Amino acid sequence: MSRVAVALLIALAGPARADEPPITTARELRGLSPERAAEKLPVALEATVIALDPRATVFVQDDTGGAYLNNPPPGNYARGMRLRVTGHTYPGLYVPGVRPDRVEVLGTAPLPAPTRVTAADLASGRWHYQYVELSGVVQAVAPAPDGTVARVVSGGDEIEVRIGERPTGSPLVGAAVTVRGLAAGAINDRRQLVRPYLKAQTFADLRVDSPADADPFATPLVPVAHLMRYSPIGGQRPRVRVRGVVTLHRPGEALVVRDGEDALYARSESEEPLEPGDAVEVVGFP
Repeated sequence: MSRVAVALLIALAGPARADEPPITTARELRGLSPERAAEKLPVALEATVIALDPRATVFVQDDTGGAYLNNPPPGNYARGMRLRVTGHTYPGLYVPGVRPDRVEVLGTAPLPAPTRVTAADLASGRWHYQYVELSGVVQAVAPAPDGTVARVVSGGDEIEVRIGERPTGSPLVGAAVTVRGLAAGAINDRRQLVRPYLKAQTFADLRVDSPADADPFATPLVPVAHLMRYSPIGGQRPRVRVRGVVTLHRPGEALVVRDGEDALYARSESEEPLEPGDAVEVVGFP
C-alpha cells in the first residue's frame, strides 16, 4: 500500500501531555468534558474523511463515531481518504476535536454507513459531526453564498439542509428526498446547539425518492378549514392547494386569503400585484 505523509508542527499549540495514554477512538474523544479536552491529551487516531470545510476543518469517522481535525496540516484531503492522525485534544465549541501535529494518508476507504436520523435527532446533538442520512419532503429551496439551502420536513419537524453547490435539473420543492451528509449546526457561546442543520457536499448526496408534481396547481383543492387535520401520512405535510379571496397582500412577504368563514396566512415571496377582493389559488405547505 502506498503512503503519502503530510506533517506540520503547530508551533503555538503547546506540547501535549506525555504522561497520558493516547486517545485512539472517536468515542473516547467525544466522551471528554471541555475541561478535560483543554488539557491537550495525546491522540493517535485512524479514521476516514467524511466531509470537508473550507475554513480549515476536516471531519473524520471511525467505527465508534465522528471527530474533526482543527486546522490540519495542508494537504489535498478528500472524502474517503483514510488518515492516521497524531496530535492532542481540543475542546472545540461543542464537541471535542483534535489539533493534529501530523497527518499520514494511508489510502482510501468506503464512506461509513450513514446513521438514519430525523430532524429531532439532529436537534438532540447526539450525532453532531457524524455521517448521517435523513429523509423528508422539500418545502423550499433558496440560493446561498456557498451553495443552496433547502428546508426539509422530516418526522414532522423542519430541518435546514445546506448543499455545497447550486441546484441543477428538476425542481425539488414538493419532492420526497433522502440526503446524506454531516450532522452540524450553529453553536452559541455557552456550548449550546441552537440551530441544527445537515451539511451535504454536493447534489450527488441527495436522492429523489418521489419527484415533485410537474404542475403544482394540479394538487387537490382543500378547504382552508380542513388544513392540519388528521392524515394517514402524518408528518410528511404534503403540498396543498386552497382557494379564496385576498384580504391583505404584502408583496414579497405575505398574503392573507379568506375562504368562507376561515382565513389563511401564507408566507409568499411573490411580487405579483394583488388587491383585496381578488380571487386567488395558493399552493404550499400547511
